[in-house]
Amino acid sequence: MDWGEIVEQKIREAIACGEFDDLPGKGKPIHLEDYPHTPPEWRLAFKVLADAGFVPDWIALDKEIRERLKRWHSLAEQFARERDEGLASRWASERRKARILWERRRAWLLKEADEINERIELFNLKVPIKWLQRRKFHPRL
Repeated sequence: MDWGEIVEQKIREAIACGEFDDLPGKGKPIHLEDYPHTPPEWRLAFKVLADAGFVPDWIALDKEIRERLKRWHSLAEQFARERDEGLASRWASERRKARILWERRRAWLLKEADEINERIELFNLKVPIKWLQRRKFHPRL
C-alpha cells in the first residue's frame, strides 16, 4: 500500500464517521472571484490557504514592503519638518544642530531605502506573475 492509498483510506473513514459534516461553508459555493489576479489553476489553493489563515510568502512580503514605505515617507516628512524648523532658528547653534541631526537622519533614511529595495528585489523573485513586480524605490531627499 502506498501513501496515497493510506491517505485516501483515512479520508474515507473520516467521511464515514461524519467528521466532515460540520465544516463551515459546507454545501455553499466557493467564491474564487476574490482572486482575480491569480492564475485560475491557483485560485482554489489560495482560497483554502486564506481561509486557514495563511498567505503566500510573496503576499506577506508585499504587505511588509507597503508598511515600510508608508513608515519611511512618514518619517522623512517628520524629519524634514524638524530640519526646516531648526534651520529657521535665529540661533546659529540651533541651525548647526539641525544640519547635523538632518545628516544623521538622512543617512538612516537612505539606509532604510536600501533595505526596502532589497525586500523589493526578493519580492520580484517570488511573485508568480511578472506584471505584479514592483519598481525599485528611489527616495528624494
